[in-house]
Amino acid sequence: MENTSSYLRLMPISKEQINIFSQKLIDEILQGGNIDVLELQVRFKAISTMIEKVIKNKEVKDYILQESNLYNEKTFSSYGADVTKTNRSTYNYAHCNDDIYNSLKDQEKTLKEQIKIRESILKSGMDMETGEELIKPTRKITEYLTIKIK
Repeated sequence: MENTSSYLRLMPISKEQINIFSQKLIDEILQGGNIDVLELQVRFKAISTMIEKVIKNKEVKDYILQESNLYNEKTFSSYGADVTKTNRSTYNYAHCNDDIYNSLKDQEKTLKEQIKIRESILKSGMDMETGEELIKPTRKITEYLTIKIK
């Protein structure tokens, strides 16, 4: 009996395989009639949701890092990919109790609020306080689908 991960082995893994597979799929879509594109989009959403859940799982992350530590090198090759072990630092300034920092953060919050208000005024094209006509911002509308997996 096959396990769940065996299905992933059917998918392309190298850059070349990904490019070939992607282009073939694009060609099939654009030729029309052979693929239900809405079904395809829903499946893509389901796959990306599944991948995100697995990748973000803390125990899975820890296990993958543990496996990567079997390699002594910082960068090593695995399944045709270069894998690099790295790290990043994050800082939490909340407990620093620094008056200057806190003041700057307050100013940042105030500025963001002021910018949001000014953007609303610019969208309207009229400064109601002064009666001045303003140049409205350009607007670009992009159509897209939102897919919610049930």
